[in-house]
Amino acid sequence: MTKTITIYEGFFGDETYTFALTEEKCHQLIQESFLYGEPNEADPGSRGTDWGENAWHIHKRVCKVQETTGELKGDYRGETAHVCWCCPLCDRWYSDDYYGDLESPYLASCSCGVRDQSNYILISFS
Repeated sequence: MTKTITIYEGFFGDETYTFALTEEKCHQLIQESFLYGEPNEADPGSRGTDWGENAWHIHKRVCKVQETTGELKGDYRGETAHVCWCCPLCDRWYSDDYYGDLESPYLASCSCGVRDQSNYILISFS
């Protein structure tokens, strides 16, 4: 099933680095990224901490997403836990690591990009 929602994409310059269902979560994901920080000898790939059109910025976008149901596997308190889901576009199974702050629905993406549709997947679980 397809649904139209608002998402937030985090960019550095013209490259997308993250996405989320809320602007606040997108901002948090950028700041928690290994790319956020001042470049130094130990971390030469960091992009800096500046915000603006040619630095870190967030774009709000309305787009169609595919909906599916996922399952939570494992216990994040004592092991690597995963949200497992099947892409409704390519019919392949995927799993993403999850932590204690994961809420349903969960926004993921699939690299398949089939049928010229958005590769964003909205995963619901209980």
